[in-house]
This record gives sequence, C-alpha cells and structure tokens, in this order.
Amino acid sequence: MRTVNETVLTRTRDAAPLFRGEDLGSILCDLERCEDESGLFGTGKRKAKGVFVASSSVAVIGTQPRWKLWARVIAGVQPPQRDGVAASRTSSRAHRIRVKNNVLAFYPDRRLVCKFWRRSGVRSRDSLQHEVAAIRAVGGSVRVPSIVLDRTQPEHGGIPAIWMVQIEGKAPTGNGAQGTASVLRWLEMMLPWYDKHGVALVEPAGAFTCEDLTSYGWSVEESKFLAGIMSRVATCGGTMPVAWIHGDASLGNCLIDKKGDMTILDWERSRRAYVAEDISKLARYGEAAVKERFARWMGEHSWGDNGVLSADTQLDIVNVRANLDLVGREQYLRMMMSCQQVRERIADTKQQVMAAAERIDTQL
Repeated sequence: MRTVNETVLTRTRDAAPLFRGEDLGSILCDLERCEDESGLFGTGKRKAKGVFVASSSVAVIGTQPRWKLWARVIAGVQPPQRDGVAASRTSSRAHRIRVKNNVLAFYPDRRLVCKFWRRSGVRSRDSLQHEVAAIRAVGGSVRVPSIVLDRTQPEHGGIPAIWMVQIEGKAPTGNGAQGTASVLRWLEMMLPWYDKHGVALVEPAGAFTCEDLTSYGWSVEESKFLAGIMSRVATCGGTMPVAWIHGDASLGNCLIDKKGDMTILDWERSRRAYVAEDISKLARYGEAAVKERFARWMGEHSWGDNGVLSADTQLDIVNVRANLDLVGREQYLRMMMSCQQVRERIADTKQQVMAAAERIDTQL
C-alpha cells in the first residue's frame, strides 16, 4: 500500500471529491500490480517517485522538476500544494494517471496506455472485456486504439486491464459549428458500424410502476405521470432500431490526430441497445443536425410499415429512461461534484425528464 499524504489531499467539505472518492494509495498499488502482471517492463529495479495531484481526477508521477510544470493551486483543496510536496509515492513507471469510471495510466516514453478496472467504480468487472470485443470487431469501418495486451479475461486472474498504443491527438471542441462538424464525422463512422453488426426493430419495453419511481426519488404525483407515459410507450406499437452501440458517445471520447483522423475511444459500455441512446448523447453538440442525420439513416432502410417512431420521439424515450433513477444518479454524481453542484444537476435532470415526458405525451 502506498503512503498517502493526507494533508495534501485535505479538501473542503463541499468540494468535489478527489479521484471520484477512490483511495489514491489503492489506485497506485493496483497500477504497480498491473505493470508487474503485464510482463512489459522486465524485472529491473524501480525507483520510487513522488505523486502530485494536478486536478480532481489527474495525478502526475515524477520528480520535483517535473512537478514544477504542473504547479498550481487546486480549487477546493486546502492548503494549496507546494513544489515538492507529494500526495503519495509510487514505483510505477507511468507518467500520469487519470481516474474516471476506470483508471488510465499513460507511458508517453513507450507510447502506451493502460486502462484498468477501478474496484469501487460503477463499471462492472467485465466492462473492459466489452471494450476489447468492440475494438476487435471494428475491422476497418471505425478507427480505434490498437491493443498491445489484453489482460481482461477471467483466466488471466489479477486486475482486468487493457494495454493499448497511445494515440497522439486532442479531443475536438464541442462548441458551435466545429462541434457540429465533429459530431457528424463521428456519426458517419458509426452508422455503418450499426448496419454491419445488424439492426433490428424492437418495440420499446420496460414499463415502470409508481412504486418503482417513488423509490427512484420522484414525488407521488410525478411518479403517476411518468408511469403513465412509460406504460403508453411500452404499448404504443411503435418500434425503435436496436444495434451494437458505442454506449458512451461523446466528443470527449474521441481524439483527432495531426492528420485530422478521428479515433473513437472508450468502448466499455458497448452492447446491443437502442441506437437512439448514442444519438441522444451526441445531440448535445448539434441537435438539429444530429437528429436530421439519424432520421435520414432510418429512411435509407427498407423497413416498410413497421411503425418506426420518429427521431424526436425515440430521443425523448431514451432520455427519460436513462434518467429515471434520481437516487442512483445522485450517488454517481457525488463521486465527481460538490454537494451544491449535485443538487443543481439533479434539479436540471428532473426538469429535462418532465419536459421530455410531456413531449412524448403529445407525440403518441
């Protein structure tokens, strides 16, 4: 177990949690174990180095001169960090780590990235297996990272991890015309992917009872309204396309290199599900253009009179379904945000769900 400097990691009561509430020492121990289990680094002696917090989700590993490049006060962390004051120490060979739903470790000198399972995260232990399966199924239709070593299978034992070639690039901007252009590029790669792996038309399922919804954090009146809407959705006779989706569609989950090529990352949530789930997440970058392209893609198929619901209705349905569990969503957000930010986000979510449900009410 790595020794953690608790003074450096102290934060104000209402600040966003560091590393999504994960213990930094445990993360570093798991990282060292992943390196040992990979066999990629030999058996030479390793030197312990300081670990410095760069943000609520990023830590830099290195000596004091390296840290000076990152020196800054972190909002919500008291007291301000000083040059040379390490939050912990590790003998890992990584240069930095980023804690998300899983953990990413970067080795720029070897052009490697390790993604390993975060024990207390929201992703299941087999989530990285889904990513490996998706990457290997891509073929030439979508640019994805190259896998160097797969340590996700149960027979490997140890901590599930994927070692990949590090991609030099930047996430595209999500604002304005540039964001819309980038998200349409994403769609032009993914729409053939859906077709390649088979699209089926499925009636939307999953009605909810008032008891379900009140346990999710809705009032009795809200629960009755939402339960009625979802019951109508389940019995409306309309259909929605289902395919092998990305599952976490976002411009933050892609990189554009110097040549302008886009690589799509983070396939942990890939599975067969409503295509509209991907589309709804991409619509934030250019709603009108994304909906139009989705509608045109559906129109390109000879589905005949199968009662396919409109793009607008499908997106409203998946947005309502994805955000019904307010209690679970609040628990998830608390790993990343301050209490005040969580309250504001939950209030926004409730408003968006009710608005989408009211639109569905007029569309069906």
